[in-house]
Amino acid sequence: VNVKGNLVTLTWNDVKDASKGEVYNIYSSDDPYAVFPDGWKYEANVNGTQWLTTASELKKFYCVTATGSSKEEVEKIEINESEETKVK
Repeated sequence: VNVKGNLVTLTWNDVKDASKGEVYNIYSSDDPYAVFPDGWKYEANVNGTQWLTTASELKKFYCVTATGSSKEEVEKIEINESEETKVK
């Protein structure tokens, strides 16, 4: 996670043994304990392992899921723009 001003860049590792054409879905929430996926807002899907967005809140949590393979990996990322960033 990289935060510069109001720009947030999320970067993650490829899913192991992923098939070609892997797609990653990005979700956000104000609450890291919200039930997934109902409590999370769908943001985008990307083919690569990086996504850039504009920060709109002091603290936001992101969840990245992989589709296109038999394995799904979920990574939740906490963004705290006023202090440090943490990966959970």
